[in-house]
Amino acid sequence: APLRALDPTAAAEYLLMLGRRYRLPQSYGVVLTTGEMQSDPHYAAAEPTRAYDRYYGYNDDDGDGDDTNEPAPPWEHEPPPARRPSIAYPHDEWETRDDPDGDPDEEPVWEYLGTPAPRRFGMSAVRGRRSLQMPQLPTRLWMLIGAVAFTLVLAAFLGLANAINGHQADEIAKHDLDAVAAERQRVLASGASPATYAALLALNSRLVQVETTGRQPQRLAEERRLQTQALDAVGGVTRVTTRGVTTLAHYDATPANRRLVVAGDDGQVYLYDRNEKGEWTVYALDSSGKRSPLFAVGSVASKVPAGDLRGLLYIGGAITTDRTRIFARPPTGAWIEAPTAGGEKRPTALTILGDALYLLDASVGQIIRVPLKDAAGAKPWTSEALTAELRTAVDIGSDGQAIYILLGDGRVRGFTAGGLPTPLVTPALVPQLASPAALAAPAGSPYLYGAENGQGRILRVRKSDGKVVQILRPQEGMPQFVAIQGISVDEARGVMLCVTADGVVAATLPAPPTI
Repeated sequence: APLRALDPTAAAEYLLMLGRRYRLPQSYGVVLTTGEMQSDPHYAAAEPTRAYDRYYGYNDDDGDGDDTNEPAPPWEHEPPPARRPSIAYPHDEWETRDDPDGDPDEEPVWEYLGTPAPRRFGMSAVRGRRSLQMPQLPTRLWMLIGAVAFTLVLAAFLGLANAINGHQADEIAKHDLDAVAAERQRVLASGASPATYAALLALNSRLVQVETTGRQPQRLAEERRLQTQALDAVGGVTRVTTRGVTTLAHYDATPANRRLVVAGDDGQVYLYDRNEKGEWTVYALDSSGKRSPLFAVGSVASKVPAGDLRGLLYIGGAITTDRTRIFARPPTGAWIEAPTAGGEKRPTALTILGDALYLLDASVGQIIRVPLKDAAGAKPWTSEALTAELRTAVDIGSDGQAIYILLGDGRVRGFTAGGLPTPLVTPALVPQLASPAALAAPAGSPYLYGAENGQGRILRVRKSDGKVVQILRPQEGMPQFVAIQGISVDEARGVMLCVTADGVVAATLPAPPTI
């Protein structure tokens, strides 16, 4: 009955499997009733098994081809070999029953009850246990699986390669930073000098090279901090706290057209800047950075509207001027005017000393004195011997006792009220001054303050001997002194203001060192 549920090929294989499974000396003989399979040599009949011979009375143990020497057939006392269920057919129904002769020592007989549903069995079913086979998937799916596997392997390989390369790059960066640190220590041991400063600056380029690799960021930040400290130590720099007061539209100044800022004794900050029409205007600047226009082209102080404004000062109030008049704003808040004869040309800078206005005209190398009381007219105040020197001047200031001129090479020339030049103040710096931009001379102060754009520094210089007692620079990460056009110093409040090409920066003014 089990064999009827199978096709001839599966039935033959099933019988052969049983012979191998129960370790019979010989395979079962298989006789196929279908003509199409009889010619297949794979299913040729095999010799009868010993179990089959014993059941049917054949015993050729002596090998002579007959059973003449053997006892009678054991039909009546030896039952046929028991059939056992195959694990290859889990859905077939089998059950056991007791041996018909009642012998408890013999194995029970397995009775086949039939197959629930006819089905075709493959080779994996008739071998007694299921073998593992790859699932039958579409070709495109296999290609996709292969591509994903290849991608994962490639990614793992690249990740390993990158890890190795990254480790090597880290080691190279660490070696370069160690070399920079060692070179910095060697340079600092030589003492403060322009050569020392130049050697330290050269190390910055090596730090930039390491930065481009993106390796050792924490170590690189530490080396930059140490590098800044070394440069400050050699250059005598004191770091100050700065903050941005307001942001202004970018403006690149020319010598006679630059922004100015002053801090008045009244606590008000005044700004000299262009308005929306491009006209110079005096503004009041509050703590939030808001600008309020106070005086501009066309403003009336007495009867005649003001012309093009030419500067900003503070002496008891905000002061500005046009070509012919001075306009002052006393504490009452009402602008007044005084006649002058300033001339047609716009001065490079201006200041007031005593009862006169002094105009610096670097284009001709002169300082012009304009009386405020008698309106005697403008006259040259300096001799022709100083013309070449004054052609390099960039700013002028007064402390109420003398007039000071900042020259293009960083030197400061002083003049007494009578017009006599005083000895030059030549600040000795490491590195040397470059691009001096503005000068402030607070009244009653023993110091002058000069702004330099080459290094973004503010110099505190002692008037008596020209010694630089302090060099001020902003802390790292704070608004810097860049493109300074004008400065104002209020020593009483400890505040310094700088107006730049892009805004106004306030700095905390430290106490001067005791030297």
